[in-house]
Amino acid sequence: MRQLLLGLAFALASTLAHADARSDCVGSFSSTAVQDCTRWIIQEPSNPEAYYSRGLAYDLIGKTNPAIADFSQAIILNPNYANAYSSRAEDYRRTGKFDVALNDYNKAVELAPNFKVYGDRADFYFGRAQYQNAIADYTRALDLMAPNDWFWYIKNRGLAYEKVGDKPKAIADLQRARADPDSGANDQQILAALRRLGAA
Repeated sequence: MRQLLLGLAFALASTLAHADARSDCVGSFSSTAVQDCTRWIIQEPSNPEAYYSRGLAYDLIGKTNPAIADFSQAIILNPNYANAYSSRAEDYRRTGKFDVALNDYNKAVELAPNFKVYGDRADFYFGRAQYQNAIADYTRALDLMAPNDWFWYIKNRGLAYEKVGDKPKAIADLQRARADPDSGANDQQILAALRRLGAA
């Protein structure tokens, strides 16, 4: 009986240690996030979420290459992990590997066509001066997202419309973004664009 109780106590302690490593890692912004995630990976080396979470932790401290390695491992363990593709794409974009980044953005959109992955790819296109593609993806993102969370995308779509010379749509989007309570009516980028368009 005593051995059974000791075995149960050990099993419970082991389960709690696993739970602690996971909870300490997921969504952590602490200075120990990488170490916490590493503990989780040691406990569950086949868990793609553990690698993905450590990749995010590496990103928070500016360690892009280890983050890419962890996102890649998460993808090896789960080839359908859309968030890992999207996060790795962001890191590839930051390191100037634009073709590889676009491949990852496209895969993320294919696997999980939600507002975030469309918005991330739209930001990528905007940064590469591919404004028509950016407009298309911002529009898809806006169609898929909650009505209260659209400020960033509507603002950037307005700026993209300005870049392609569609003044009426640019003004409409920028004025709509400026009216949003989250925008701050004094957003300098919006005001400057509206002035350039003769609408402020």
